[in-house]
Amino acid sequence: ATVRLRAAQGLAGMGEKDSVPSLIGLLKDLPVDTVWEAEEYLSRIAGEQAPGLAVTADDASRTRAHDAWTKWWDENRDKVVLSRVNDLSRELGY
Repeated sequence: ATVRLRAAQGLAGMGEKDSVPSLIGLLKDLPVDTVWEAEEYLSRIAGEQAPGLAVTADDASRTRAHDAWTKWWDENRDKVVLSRVNDLSRELGY
């Protein structure tokens, strides 16, 4: 799952919109200690339009977050500009 995260982040950074559903899917698959990375990246993509749900360790929270992000993507995929994510400051300079 961590390799899929890095690949999706890299592809999203290159403007590949097809990587966003992979990031959303990782909200269910990543270990608890790294799921925040997918959530944070998605939040940077969405900006102020991001769903207000946080992922926690329980499966119900992961499902709710996944569903909320899927709905967000369905409604906003045509408006998202992935290139602007690179313009935002990156945590720890990565």
